[in-house]
Amino acid sequence: MALTNHAASLGGLWKLIESYGKDPDPIFRKLYLDPKLIENPNARIPYAKIEALWKEINESIDDPYIGLKAAELWHPSSSGVMGYAWLASSSLRTAFERLIRYLRVVTEGMQCRIEENNGEFSFIHSFHENSL
Repeated sequence: MALTNHAASLGGLWKLIESYGKDPDPIFRKLYLDPKLIENPNARIPYAKIEALWKEINESIDDPYIGLKAAELWHPSSSGVMGYAWLASSSLRTAFERLIRYLRVVTEGMQCRIEENNGEFSFIHSFHENSL
């Protein structure tokens, strides 16, 4: 079974492309990604399409810091229920616990866990082997 991603995540990538003064539509169309999916809260897209979109973005925009720009444009609400759960968290630990709980809503391509040792906790994330 192919791994999927919440289609609303495409909205951030659309904005990222626009922030560089480029039209995202040709890039999306090249990959057969319908921009209308961004507005559909139930839409899922293959994780491989997100990877292909990132590749196209990197090839069309020459900026080694593009990931920082993407983070600057991202808002938790673009991640649906998981983002709102984050925003409602009373602590960083609670936010990470909620991320782990709701991550499958956003993507099936990544998994996370918390490891605790001597009163400290680490947030560990990894990508599923067949998602990259």
